[in-house]
Amino acid sequence: MSKFKGKVQLLNQKTICSGFIKVEKLTLKHTLFEGGWSKALDREVALSTHVIGVLLFDPVTDKVLLTEQFRAGAYLADEENAWLTEIVAGRVDINETPVTAAYRESEEETGCTVTKLIPIVNYYPSPGACSETMQLYCGFFSSAESDGRICGVAEEGEDIRTCLLSVDEIFQRLIDRKINNAATLIALQWLQINHASLKASLHGT
Repeated sequence: MSKFKGKVQLLNQKTICSGFIKVEKLTLKHTLFEGGWSKALDREVALSTHVIGVLLFDPVTDKVLLTEQFRAGAYLADEENAWLTEIVAGRVDINETPVTAAYRESEEETGCTVTKLIPIVNYYPSPGACSETMQLYCGFFSSAESDGRICGVAEEGEDIRTCLLSVDEIFQRLIDRKINNAATLIALQWLQINHASLKASLHGT
């Protein structure tokens, strides 16, 4: 099946929020699969810069480093589970590349230095309501003394704790449905699929 090549008529656009997140209200029409045009639709869209995520993986010790921090959205959804276990993630700053942001965020959130970056996928986390795109990477690093660190940029209100797990432990968490963050799920499932080849590349086989 070929990809649908639709058209959009933007009838009106105005900013309705300019806080931590900028929100635009759009009035638009778009072409329909069966032909013709939709009625005028009102849609609110949160504008966002590009975001990166980094799955920190030590192929020597076969361990993964995750982060734990408070998330306001999770708090509103379920205040008893407002601290999420996730991969490293952050926004790409102006005049910064996704790769540069991946190295910077890994250092800021975990205190660890990434030695190699492998692209995983670029995707839309919530395309119905947000313009954000997320580029995921796997980052090789040394896991020595990386567990239980308290990191983050104080000026940004970050309070982040690192959590080091063996690959077997983290894969069991996937099976037990203990991971509830989309970027982390995607990255860890990618690691499951590519784990053997990543280990083999380390030994040149």
